[in-house]
Amino acid sequence: MAEVVAAHGAALGGKVVIDAVNRIGEPEVNSYAPIAAAAPDARYVRASNTLGWENFTGPPTGAALFFAADPGARPAAEELISAVGLEPVFAGDAVASGTVDALLALWFALVQHNGGNRRVALRITQ
Repeated sequence: MAEVVAAHGAALGGKVVIDAVNRIGEPEVNSYAPIAAAAPDARYVRASNTLGWENFTGPPTGAALFFAADPGARPAAEELISAVGLEPVFAGDAVASGTVDALLALWFALVQHNGGNRRVALRITQ
């Protein structure tokens, strides 16, 4: 991720960049730092990393997708998440990417607990 972003950093300035990559085994699983270094004017979103792909093709009813985003990128993130049929749940600005990443470990544990069923999702109830 870092190499790709570094090579295209100038082109990303002012654009919404959605970080959906999980850098498993790295100290940080998100790519916030390399994206911010290469494209400091990009509008960063951390999303689409806490559910398996199966949940994007026919999401379970009421399934939420948690995300963190720069304020200027939040509307675009919410629109995209809603468009795939998930409920967008804002977890904070871009520095809250670690909060979103914490849900990845929970999702992995739930999948394992449910016999490998990757159609597991979280939702918010009120």
